[in-house]
Amino acid sequence: MNRPARLAQGLKARASAKAIPARLCLEITETVLVADAKKIIEKMRDITWLGPSWALDDFGTGYSSLAYLSGMPLSKVKLDRAFVIGLGEDPASLAIGRSVRQICDRMGVSLLCEGVETNRQAAILARERCDLVQGYLFGRPLPIDAIVDLSRQGALGRSRQP
Repeated sequence: MNRPARLAQGLKARASAKAIPARLCLEITETVLVADAKKIIEKMRDITWLGPSWALDDFGTGYSSLAYLSGMPLSKVKLDRAFVIGLGEDPASLAIGRSVRQICDRMGVSLLCEGVETNRQAAILARERCDLVQGYLFGRPLPIDAIVDLSRQGALGRSRQP
């Protein structure tokens, strides 16, 4: 966020190269907001005009504040894996997940749950209407060359049902 002009320049270059900025989702963590939340949220809004959407990453850890949520131009909240790990064993994890689900519903943003590693977690999240999931159950991080190869094979973007 310290280089919004550089980011804007990059987005404009991609737009002129026929890339679709609206398909880009930028992620920000709550810890970035600690320095000057008002200024950073203003920069986020400015960048949103160029096409990309925003996701709040690792929600629920660090400097969580519901006050930030109401002012941010978000399309997605990513619930930290710390709350997914305990699903099915810790009632508090489920209660927190449900509460965040309700907040996302009221705000009109998607909920993505991070760190899904078991079929049981995936099934619970599906039952609880989680919009999106990510985690080792679905795939491990890959180097860019492997991603390019998968893309050429048409293997990216396929979803797996729990």
